[in-house]
Amino acid sequence: MSLHIHHLTQIKWDDFGRLWEPLLSRVPLLATVGNHEIEPGEGPEPVPTFQAYNARYPMPTAESSSSPTDRLPTQPNSGGTPASRRGATNAYYATPLPGAFLITTSQYLDYTADSEQFKWFQRVASGIDRKKHPWLIVMHHVPLYNTLISHYVEGECYRKVFEPLYYKYGVDFVLTGMQSIASLI
Repeated sequence: MSLHIHHLTQIKWDDFGRLWEPLLSRVPLLATVGNHEIEPGEGPEPVPTFQAYNARYPMPTAESSSSPTDRLPTQPNSGGTPASRRGATNAYYATPLPGAFLITTSQYLDYTADSEQFKWFQRVASGIDRKKHPWLIVMHHVPLYNTLISHYVEGECYRKVFEPLYYKYGVDFVLTGMQSIASLI
């Protein structure tokens, strides 16, 4: 019997879930995908997936009309030409909060100006009632500005595409992960 690396990844996800279950059974979680949620695909032409994240952490994707058919870039961090991918994703979504509106995006799906995610962001951001939700918060994994060379491209390529939208729609606050590389400006 052989144990595929994919199965070991699932075990790690289950262990992580058990660790956080006491808290997350009482407190809602709104998460965003990062580089550690990308799993290798299987088959003759493996394409990365977010299988474990999608299965274990449902986000309000359907409610926010984010596209379940969005695709990963051909090369991670490139924001380039989409490659075919099996299954849906909850990697980006939007949801109202008391006094605020949260839009979560993914730097690991196609985010170019002609992508489904880019068009979806514009559609959602332009429709927010700012009297009801005066604060617009955006959340994604990699900071737009950082000094770590190994993740610089992820932030910089995304920044060039999405930062103008943040100004256009008046984003008030951006939450990011990768705390080990965030820089104070």
